[in-house]
Amino acid sequence: AAVPAIRICLQGVMQQSEIGLAVITGRWAMNKADFESADSVAKTSWFEYKSDSEATGTPPSGKYLGRFDVNLPTGVQRMDENGLSLTFTPHEGKWTVRAAGSNAYGEFTMEGSAELGGAGAGPDEYAVELFRTYKPMKKSTDKKRSRKAGSSGGLKRPRSGSAQKEPRSAPAAAPASHLPSQVAAAANAVAANATAPAAASAPPPVLRVEPPLMRGLMSRDASGNVFIKGRWCLTAADIGDKAKTSPFEYKHTAVSNAMPLPIDGNYTGTFNLKLAHGRSEKVRDEGGLELRFTPSGDSAGSYSIAATGRNKYGEFTVTGTATRRDDGTGAEVYDVDLYREYIEGTARVPSNPPKAPKSRPAKKEPRTAPAPTSAFAVATASGTPPAPRQRKAPAKLVEEVPLAKRKGMSAKLSEILRHLKSQPEAYYFLEPVDPVKLNLPTYLQIIKRPMDYGTVTAKLQQGEYQNEDEFAADVDLIFTNAMVYNVEAAHPVHVGAKKMKGIFDKKIGELRAKVREDRERKAQEAVAQLPSPAKGVRAPKKAAKKPQSKVATGSGSSGGAGKTSGGRASGG
Repeated sequence: AAVPAIRICLQGVMQQSEIGLAVITGRWAMNKADFESADSVAKTSWFEYKSDSEATGTPPSGKYLGRFDVNLPTGVQRMDENGLSLTFTPHEGKWTVRAAGSNAYGEFTMEGSAELGGAGAGPDEYAVELFRTYKPMKKSTDKKRSRKAGSSGGLKRPRSGSAQKEPRSAPAAAPASHLPSQVAAAANAVAANATAPAAASAPPPVLRVEPPLMRGLMSRDASGNVFIKGRWCLTAADIGDKAKTSPFEYKHTAVSNAMPLPIDGNYTGTFNLKLAHGRSEKVRDEGGLELRFTPSGDSAGSYSIAATGRNKYGEFTVTGTATRRDDGTGAEVYDVDLYREYIEGTARVPSNPPKAPKSRPAKKEPRTAPAPTSAFAVATASGTPPAPRQRKAPAKLVEEVPLAKRKGMSAKLSEILRHLKSQPEAYYFLEPVDPVKLNLPTYLQIIKRPMDYGTVTAKLQQGEYQNEDEFAADVDLIFTNAMVYNVEAAHPVHVGAKKMKGIFDKKIGELRAKVREDRERKAQEAVAQLPSPAKGVRAPKKAAKKPQSKVATGSGSSGGAGKTSGGRASGG
């Protein structure tokens, strides 16, 4: 029996921002009853919907940009929603709301209501309540295969002499324990409502999606120039750690000292990027930032900030706040928080990055030319019998055979790759890291050669690996990159990479041991088939020592030497 679909409840207030956008901000929970419980704060999380253009209509229908928080074991994770569309329709003094969209957990629909001046809203604001239901997974079908199938029960007859390919297995789904606790139940309900097992949707990304934070002070120097100086980091939680932050500075040349802060205008400056091996780089925003300050209307005298810009990593937007600081001196000083978000599809990444050079097989050692003296002559001169001929395996069994020509080796490596992809942590490494989408502007500065399971699979299928060592080097690079960029040992990506590396090292070690055993066995079999050497060597005839003795005594140098030479020869 199908499990009833869980209806996630969202409650918030719609108001118009200073720049004319419609913004719905509030909390969400797994069900409406969680809002009325004593620990409602712990059971609910933040969400925000913002119209992608200036609001028209009351309340405005159209496209919205969505974000929401989920609780992970490592902390709060902010997620994005795609293709969110809201429609408001008047009904009996209120508005009915219909919506649809998708996020990392799948596609969903929403329905609810909006009321002007409703509970928790001001007289010019709308109280909004929405209920979200995730769509069940669809049964996977293959229409092309059914159209091409023959009349024999829809089965295609395999070619003679060729092995039938096994169907590709879908990547294993992450267990519910790896999903955020707030949505694990919803994910289980979606799976239970599925009409048939299907390929699991991609688990939510755990890499950073929170915009980088720039926190500093706005002040004025004696010349009237305005400065915003401070430090920035990838996540707000790291802002107090100097090791995880870098300095930034922006300057605006003011026309008059009489203009009060904050001042709209162009701010030029740089921010530092930390690189590998303790190095850093200054990055300049092209054309500066056109900052606009809009009063928030609160008692603290704060301002909202909006700007756009571009640098070597792509185009971005900047949003934030500026709040007056009262230091007791009457000086104009503002605390400034800026969030920078890079726009997807504008990254300036080289289209043809340099490829790593392929490792070439070791060169064959040149064969040494045989000595001009025969083994028998050497033995006769030294007084020792000739050594039996050494039995060696054919060179073709000793030299490295290219991976593409080794039967079954590619299949064995593919099996290892499939095993890695079936692990719960595999979804970190299935595809190349997108620095723009994940707001990782320093990724390509730190990671010089990105690698992922998809790239390794393609290279293996195209026969680009010469041996299993090249394959192992690329797979190992995936985990090394992840641990180098996510240096914290407790980071989920670091933990997952370390676990996957242990699994891979064990699998590739077992394969290498088997390869060595097979190679030694084949070499021994080849040696056994070689012809046996002669059992003994005949001693030279006595007549052979007469010329030797004559040569020795005829030299006129030393009779003793001649005797010694003759004695050694006869001893043979």
